[in-house]
Amino acid sequence: MRQSQVGHNPRISVAELVIEAKARKSLSLQELTNETNLSLAFVTAALLGQYPLPADAAQIIGERLDFSGEQ
Repeated sequence: MRQSQVGHNPRISVAELVIEAKARKSLSLQELTNETNLSLAFVTAALLGQYPLPADAAQIIGERLDFSGEQ
């Protein structure tokens, strides 16, 4: 049976954007975690769609990845 992509999880889409931007900017997960006051494990899981990031951490990471609020 064919699977439809209509129900594609938006968390996965965001994780893909993060991974692409991280690679494009040659940033490590540790570099993205710096100054967030969160653990590397938590930030990694959050960026892969497992948890929401606190707003201040999302702001820091978004700036490092050159994400605007429009994405």
